[in-house]
Amino acid sequence: MRQTVSWICLTLLSMLCGIESVRAGAAPDKIKFPYSPISWNSLPWWMAKDAGHFDKNGLDVELFYEGASSAIVQAMLAGEANFAGLAGPSIVSNVVGGGDVIQIAAVVKTFTVPMYAQANIKEVSQLKGQKVAVTVSTDATDDSGVMPVCTLASVTALLAELAQAALNVVLVVDEADRLPPASREVLAYLLRNAPPNVRTLIATRPDGRLDIEDLVAYGQCVEIGPALLKFSLDETLQLVQARFGPRADRDTAARLHALTEGWPLGLQLATTIISRGTDTHAALSDMTTAAGELQGELVRLLLVNLDPDDRDFLTRIAVLDLLHPDLCRAVSGTGDASARLARLSNDTPVFAAAEGGEWLRMHALARDVLRQRFAALDAAEQVAAHARAAQWLAAHDLPDEAARHALSAGQHQTAYELAERSLYESLMRRGRQATVLEWMAQIPADDLLVIDLASGKRVVVELAPQFAPVHVANIQKLARAGYWQGANIYRVQDNYVAQWGNNESEKPLPAGVVKVPPAEYHRALKGLKIVPLGSPDAYAPAAGFSFGWPVAYDPKAGTANLTHCYGSVGVGRGMAPDTGMGGELYAAIGHAPRHLDRNIAVVGRVVSGIENLSSLPRGTEALGFYKERTSDVPIASVKLASMMPEAERPRFEYLKEGSASFATWLRLRKNRKDDFYIRPAGGVDLCNAPVPVRPIGG
Repeated sequence: MRQTVSWICLTLLSMLCGIESVRAGAAPDKIKFPYSPISWNSLPWWMAKDAGHFDKNGLDVELFYEGASSAIVQAMLAGEANFAGLAGPSIVSNVVGGGDVIQIAAVVKTFTVPMYAQANIKEVSQLKGQKVAVTVSTDATDDSGVMPVCTLASVTALLAELAQAALNVVLVVDEADRLPPASREVLAYLLRNAPPNVRTLIATRPDGRLDIEDLVAYGQCVEIGPALLKFSLDETLQLVQARFGPRADRDTAARLHALTEGWPLGLQLATTIISRGTDTHAALSDMTTAAGELQGELVRLLLVNLDPDDRDFLTRIAVLDLLHPDLCRAVSGTGDASARLARLSNDTPVFAAAEGGEWLRMHALARDVLRQRFAALDAAEQVAAHARAAQWLAAHDLPDEAARHALSAGQHQTAYELAERSLYESLMRRGRQATVLEWMAQIPADDLLVIDLASGKRVVVELAPQFAPVHVANIQKLARAGYWQGANIYRVQDNYVAQWGNNESEKPLPAGVVKVPPAEYHRALKGLKIVPLGSPDAYAPAAGFSFGWPVAYDPKAGTANLTHCYGSVGVGRGMAPDTGMGGELYAAIGHAPRHLDRNIAVVGRVVSGIENLSSLPRGTEALGFYKERTSDVPIASVKLASMMPEAERPRFEYLKEGSASFATWLRLRKNRKDDFYIRPAGGVDLCNAPVPVRPIGG
């Protein structure tokens, strides 16, 4: 055996050196022969040297241990060695990387991998059905029969083996938070002592901390949290274009990014759902459809496998924008809310950390799915949940959030009191005025009338119960009863109005509707806080804004009325003042018809979709009526936003007229300063200063 090995070594070296014959008396050639690793695989080189075979054949061979095989490869490429004994993987790695190192022979035919087992395992057959770990273990097990954590000695041996490999190694440790404390210590030891060719990627939840703060401080370890994992808009664009090619433009990526908030799981689900369709381009263009399917996919992946108690818990707390363990306990009524929230935040991917200690929030997609389930709860349960949220938030010095829930619970007076408190505290503390003013101006869902046309277009009307309470109550009852099922837009008069309803049909009225309501053409000025327009009004002694509405008023008479501006909605009536109960409505689509003020009940205004009315074909008959019923524009549905699933409800807010921002906006409306205007007007018409209204989250 010794002679065979020596002959092999001599033959290999002779081939490498190009020796055809060894001349007697010639000076020996000096050959440096690095080798790695220190194992039985390196024995042949030393056996040949000890037997004198190199000397006999005129070879002066210097054997020396170099270390990692990767270092030997680099030495050969640099010309410091012509051949060497090293691990095969290092040669493979070099060739794959474009190097010119060649392997011409091997000492052994197959790779050998040692396996360490418990002392009671004597045969390979005994391993069948057993758990095997890639580590060196002791011969003890814990109560579960799982082999114990590896020791520092075994990790040291593993690192030594990795150091000898001429490969760049990536060690991936998933769910490190599940490791016992001893294993976490070993993992920290591994990170501190890993050789240069080893990179380690560790995935852990926030509670799986490792004692490696020093590595982070010195830049040897990087922590990547949810904020860094979240896709930016540019990253979303790259992802979408890589998946769908040039069909996905930046606008498409922006909508998908907004839909998922850059949430990696959400993006993965969204792109998967879009790619399932036969028309990818259409699916990319219709993010609304994608959103619905994406929510359905989340229901399947998230809710189906949850315990029913967990589903119920998540449903009830989804009504909250921000989640705190104690707040969740108050809203859900579960005593183990804190532990349950902690467990679910670890076990499900729907939570994200919020600013401030224990606070969390749900990803928007998951929250919307769960809010649909919340909206399906009994109305009394929903009100109670909002009321409990308002009470807890108010008690913990969060009056702005408390007021929003109080409003949803129908506690309007409480909401207004909380609003005043929040405004006062914000002004005293400075810096939070904008937040308070924005939520203060949110329009209640009961005051939004959603009109969906058969064409797929939508018109949203804000109702004004502060000025026409009886008519508005009628409209709300009609909507809840489905009174406008089969209704049409039957009148469109150019530069005037578009009118819709059942067109004087004899359709019975729902219970509770006041058939002959009072003529709510004006109301008492007392109780209104009006911000003056500051410019003369041609139709009233004074004009201004209250509750976000344009208002004309007479201080001497003590009355105030809503005005007919573009987009205002009024109640159609006959000649008698008390003949309009709210079943027939119109919207002003032309120059403000202020001559109608105090002659018809104004009950609201269009806050979205007025263009879907003003662009309709004009009626050819007198007053803009369509000549044929076939010309009528069909309405698919009319409902209150509060009747819709919470996740689907349109939400709007208006700029509060008492804010500094509103004062600045009004001043700019009076005095245009952009380049086009040569002379500022110095004043403004009431209807030319519409109160800014915007969708929430849009």
